[in-house]
Order: sequence, then C-alpha cells, then structure tokens
Amino acid sequence: MTGDFMGPGAAAPEYWRRQVREPVRFRSAMETLNRAQHLVFLEVGPGSTLSALGPQSIGQPDRVWLPSLKAGRGEWEQVLDSLSRLYTRGVEVNWRAFDRPYDRRRVALPTYPFERQRYWFETASSVKSTPVPLKVEPGLDLPSTSQNDCLFEVIWEPTEQPRPTIRITGDWLIVADRTGVAQDLAARLTTIGAQVFLTQPGENIKAAASAKAWSGVVFLGALDAPLPDQLTPERLENAQRDLCSSVLDLLHGMSAASSTFAPRLWLVTQCAQAAGGDRNVAVSQATLCGIAQSIGEEHPEWRCTCIDLDAATPETSAAALYEELRASDTEEYIALRSSRRLAMRIVPHTAPHHDRISPAINISGDATYIITGGLGALGQCVARWMVERGARTLVLAGRSASAADAAELIAWAATYGARMIPYRADVSQFSEVEGMISGIAATLPPLRGVIHAAGVLDDGVLAEQTWERFDRVFAPKVLGSWNLHTATAAVALDFFVFFSSVAAVIGAPGQGNYAAANAFQDSLVQHRRRCGLPAISIAWGAWSEGMAARLPQGKKREGVGVHTMTVDDALRLFEQIMEYQPHHVVAGEFDWNRFTDRFRPRPIPGRFRRLGSTTAVNTREPGKSDLISQLTDLPEPAGTAILHDYLRTLAVRVLGFAAGRELDPAQPLQELGLDSLMAVEFRNTLSAALGQNLPATLLFSYPALDDVTQFVSGLLWARAPQAVQAPVANTGELLDRLEHLSDEELDNLISTKFGTTR
Repeated sequence: MTGDFMGPGAAAPEYWRRQVREPVRFRSAMETLNRAQHLVFLEVGPGSTLSALGPQSIGQPDRVWLPSLKAGRGEWEQVLDSLSRLYTRGVEVNWRAFDRPYDRRRVALPTYPFERQRYWFETASSVKSTPVPLKVEPGLDLPSTSQNDCLFEVIWEPTEQPRPTIRITGDWLIVADRTGVAQDLAARLTTIGAQVFLTQPGENIKAAASAKAWSGVVFLGALDAPLPDQLTPERLENAQRDLCSSVLDLLHGMSAASSTFAPRLWLVTQCAQAAGGDRNVAVSQATLCGIAQSIGEEHPEWRCTCIDLDAATPETSAAALYEELRASDTEEYIALRSSRRLAMRIVPHTAPHHDRISPAINISGDATYIITGGLGALGQCVARWMVERGARTLVLAGRSASAADAAELIAWAATYGARMIPYRADVSQFSEVEGMISGIAATLPPLRGVIHAAGVLDDGVLAEQTWERFDRVFAPKVLGSWNLHTATAAVALDFFVFFSSVAAVIGAPGQGNYAAANAFQDSLVQHRRRCGLPAISIAWGAWSEGMAARLPQGKKREGVGVHTMTVDDALRLFEQIMEYQPHHVVAGEFDWNRFTDRFRPRPIPGRFRRLGSTTAVNTREPGKSDLISQLTDLPEPAGTAILHDYLRTLAVRVLGFAAGRELDPAQPLQELGLDSLMAVEFRNTLSAALGQNLPATLLFSYPALDDVTQFVSGLLWARAPQAVQAPVANTGELLDRLEHLSDEELDNLISTKFGTTR
C-alpha cells in the first residue's frame, strides 16, 4: 500500500480498508527491496505472476525470482526446484523437518575407497549417438533420396500369405460382434475340430476369459463401432466405453488365468488402418490398435496380432480371418485388402524433392492460431516458435488457462508485437470448443491453424487399468480431437497438427490408454485427408520438457534406445515437418539396434525389420538365449549359482540401482521399490531369457530373489519348486496345445528346453 516496509499500523482496521479500496504500489515496493539489497525474492501463492512482474520493475539481472507454484509444472516439482535454488544461494534449510513426513531406509554404500562404483547420473549426451538434425530453412530443397535420421513413417507393404501350418484344436474363445463374422468364423473352426465358445460384449467377458486355458482368443468387438459419418461426440464416447471396457475385461481375465501355454490373441478391426487405397477409415476402431501396442510390450507370451479386415460381407471377412488364424508367421499388424495381404513397417522418412505433398505452410501475422495445451511446457515452446516465425495472434486453450498463469509468456510475446490470449476451454466438451471457434471468428483475425498439443497421462499396466482411467486420457486426445475436427471442418485452415506419441507406433509398457488415444489421432488424420482437410500427425518421441519428461521412465527409455530430445532439436524437427507436411510421421531420436535387441531370442517383430543395422549378426543358436547357453549341461548347483547372479543383476537394473549393487536375496523386491511396471519388465526379460512363459504374478507369488531362483530352478531342472506351486495343465490339455503349435514353434520350444534340434 505504501511501497515501504510494513510498520505496526498494518494490524489496524484502517490499513485493511485502504488495502481494499486503493491501488497496490507493487513497483514502489520492489524498488524499496532493491535499495535494501535484497537479492532473492520468493513468491508465496498459487501462481508465478509476481515473480514474472518483479524483474520488469527493477531490471536487475543478478536478482533471483522464485515462484512457489507455476502453471505447467507439478506442484512438488516446482517447490523442490525453488527450494534447491534457495539452498544454493546460502539459505539454511531444515532438512530434518523436510524429511520428517517420509519413511527413509539405510542403503549400502562402498565400505572402503577401492570399491569403484559411479554414483553420478549419466547425462543425455553420454548415451546419445544419433546425429542432431539440421534446421531446414523455408524454401530449401533436400536431395530426393535424403533421409532424416530422426524422421520415420509407417507404410504397409505386400507380404505373402504363409501356408496354413497351424492345426487348430482345443478350446477357443471368441468375443463376438453383431455383424455376423463371429458366428461364421465359429462354424469354420468347429468343422476342423475346435471347441468354440462365443461371448458377447456386455456379458461377463472377464469370467469367460479366465474360465479355462484357451488355445486361442479372438476379439471381434471392435467391428460394432460406428463409422465416422455416424459419429457424434456422445456416440464416440459410448463407442469407446463399450470397446475399451470389453477388451480390458478380456485382458484382465486372461491375466488371471494360469496355464502352461499362454493362449494366442487376435484383435480384429475393419478399415481402421489407412492401408492399400483410398478407403474411409473407421476411426472409432483405431484405439484397439493402440492398445495392442502395449499388449505386445506387457504380454509378449500372447503373441498378440492385429488383423484389419477389408470392407466385405461377414462371410468373406470370416473366411479371410480363418486363413489368418491358421497362418504361421511373425507379423503382428496385418491389413487385408481385396486379394492382398499387407504388413506394417516403420521405415526412415524420405523428404520429397520438388513434388511436395502440399505447398509450404505460411505463418501469417494477419491470422489467428490455436494451440491447445498452450500453457503446458510443450505448448509454450511451440507458441514461442510460432511468434518467432511471424504469428501475431495466438489463442492458448486449456482447462485452466488464465492471464496470470501466462504473464511471463504474454510479456515476452509483447516484445514482438504479438498477442498471447489464454482461453479457458475443455476441448472434450463440444459446446466449449464451438464457443471458442465462434468467438475467434467474431473478434479476432481469421483462424488459419490449429496445433492440438493437449494431453494427460494416467499410466499403469493393463492388468490395473480401468475404463475410468482410459476415459481421463481419452478426454483431450479422443473427444478433444474429434470436437476440434468437427468445429473447424468448415474453416479454411492452412494446417491442423496433432501432437501424437510414438507409443501408438512402437508400444510403451504401462501406457495402454495413452497409446490407444494417440492411435485415434493418427487415424483421424487419415480421415481428414480423405475429406480434403489439412492434417498432420506427429508421433513424437521423448522431449526433455513436457508431462512425459517428469516421469521416472526416462532412464528406462534411454536404456532401450529411445533417446530424449532437447527442445531445440524437437523444434528443428517440427520446422522440417511443417515444411513438407507428411500425413503421419514419427519424430524422435532412436537407437534401433538397441531397441530391437531386447526382443531376442524371440523373432524381431515385423514392423521393425527395416530399421537398424542390416549387418548386425546374432551369434546365438536359434531359440537360445545367453542365459540358456550358459546353463546348458551344467549340474543344478553350479547352474543355480549362475541363475541367481543373473536374477540379481536383472533386479538391480530393473529397480534402477547402480550396477554391482548387492541385494538381500531374502528381501521382497517390493520393499526395494518394485512397482507393477517393473514387475512386468522383470518377468518379460526373464521369460525371454528362459524361452518359457512365466506367470503374470511371478514377483507377487515369489517376491524375493531366493524365491524366484527356487521357482526357476524347478522349471530348468525338472523339479517342482517348494514355494507356491506353479499351475500345471492336465495331460489332455497339454496334448491339445502341442497339436496347436506349428513345426517351427515346436522346434523353438524343444531347442529352448533341451538344446538345439538341428
């Protein structure tokens, strides 16, 4: 009120009456503090408005301005950041009080100086090997055969129909559709000796899936989803609820079932992929393809295969599907188009030379552009990029957008003569999107572009996912994308860019809902293109900023070859994409050799076969892992010691500890921080190394390293473990399952168990 230090009179009623009625002398107060040589300013409040305005008041670059909370960052993350900066400036921190609400435990450190262990975090630059992409200036033509090391695309290439080598027997479960495909397929399977059980969406699918050890499971529920011309926001939401709830019930039931042999799983769609011709795309089915990506990561034992049928009669579709069920190959994503069989491939993106897909995008100062999620970390980066390239009116849409949250960005844009307009809107509500578009038309320059960067995460393994968690992630990505598409369909846009995710293309354990939501966006782009509307979908890899950057899985991604891009590198890629406007592009930094090596000794999935080094040689025997090779012909005591050391090394890596860390073999891994996603990684890695399917509840049934060692030893040296007994199928069931395997699969199974059959 006075611009000076507060005295005793601040407690009087007269002061607070003035506080309400008179202007606040903020600038005078900052100047007073500056004259008093205060160097550090901490804003205590729900935003960062004052800490953004303070530097403009006194203009002293050596002062430190710290907010307690800041829009676009997690509360805990921002508080810790400001606390750490206070500490480095010499402020005493009561660490005992800071730690009081939390449990702590002692950890083992080197006991003498000759135990050489590194405890420094590895920097991103120490693990990256991918060249930084060059910035493409507007109008610059690249050679017609040039390939950017960080841009990739999805294609569908013809592949031969393999000969029907699988003998279909045993019990089969079909989650039926209402179009008639399920009934026709069941009749065909029954005629060759299978026992087929049909269950309808809406019935107790989970109970059916866990009722017995199925030989095969076919999900046809997606075929009932409405086509794009039948969609409204309400119908789209209902269709996704029905589809995702049904497939989650199926997956939960399959996870709960126990069998020596895991069932094979097929997920079936119809025209959900833009493969092989100018067909309408069934966008509401595309989410199933995204879920499949995470199934492959979390449950490789199911050998999940996505089959996208052509538009045809139920009888024709059932006949084509019947042939696929009998086929023996390793393709995971197949599209059937007329007489052609197409397989999904990820390949390096080739930039066009002179025949661009469409003219280069012009960013105009006389137009308005929308950025959803515009106040998030990625949204703000893109907003600055737009202003630097000539945009002068940007609407930053978000559920909690406010001028206070964007004060720093607004002030920065003003130096360019640009307006940043925060707009509060929930894009999952069509009325709010429609109101935003009509408001722009009435009061701002013409709308010419949309960048849809809004998104939320709710990660968790599929066994723990629910429709409610899917719905939260779907709100901005599925409903929001559809609402923006519908509301702008009649607007003459220069571009409409969807910020999708690589999770929908290469898979991501624990992100089934996010992969599904982004698969919808990728499919919607193809639908818009077929409607003559502009659309680009960018399946982004990992950024160093944004919501995904705050997750603990970053180190895991680096370990499997998915590197994190700096903001500058990502924006250079974005500029190149905006220049050439591909329909769908994967953008990121990847070490494909490392990424695909994690699948061994299993076959590398078909969609990755055109990536990585073509000269890399796998020296392992077919079907044999390094672990099995070491254990071959060893007596049990010697083999158990090697096995225990392998399990300890695996547990240390999965838990994120430093290499060489010793673990108490009797301590449950959950007490060391093991979560569900880590348990999936541990089980799948061990399963691949053993060449055997392991129960999904492995680390919950056998929680300590000693328990796991005893269980696995029982499998390898043919004795029953003394811990919880592993379920064993009856003889008749085993014979039926063996008859179901192809010759190739039998060879791999025998060579894994007893050594090579060659």
